[in-house]
Amino acid sequence: MRKRALVLAVAVVMPLMSAIAGLAYLLWWENTHCLFCGRKLAPGGKCPNPDCSLGRLTD
Repeated sequence: MRKRALVLAVAVVMPLMSAIAGLAYLLWWENTHCLFCGRKLAPGGKCPNPDCSLGRLTD
């Protein structure tokens, strides 16, 4: 019975923790990098790439 409970806990907890970690990474990336060109955002939150469409939209 203990093995079954352990397997069930691992089968539920591991995918859940992986999903939470993936979501946290995506939220961090979205808030620190430009979504169009992937460059790190300037301190004001604008894209430093002059050729990037997001940089032109936020000027």
